[in-house]
Amino acid sequence: MDKKAYNLKRTFEQPIVMYEFTDKFRINKGFRLDFWATFLIVWFILFLLFWYLLQPVIMSIGGLMFIYFTVVPYYITKYIVKLKQDGKKLFFFLWDFVIFVFNVQLRKVKLSYDEEVEYHDKKITFK
Repeated sequence: MDKKAYNLKRTFEQPIVMYEFTDKFRINKGFRLDFWATFLIVWFILFLLFWYLLQPVIMSIGGLMFIYFTVVPYYITKYIVKLKQDGKKLFFFLWDFVIFVFNVQLRKVKLSYDEEVEYHDKKITFK
């Protein structure tokens, strides 16, 4: 028998889509959780910007408030969901980056071949 290696990368990169919520409530096209969670976060950030900074500007032009709260978050969310950094989705990249900042940069650890170097804890001075 010939063995075939199956690449699971595409399988695991598929978004989580919900089609059925209860026995009587179904959606034919599905409900992408990553898209709508990102949309809500972007909408909340835009709402805070509106509330504390941009309210006079947006309220002065008729119809701009509708565009600001529907069209702008939709296109920003589409861009963020498609964005990949180092081959990872944006949220996984940000999570790894935050862990790196807290574990390596804030502790000021010296690394060599992914291992902590013990003898660089003291500052070396020459006379």
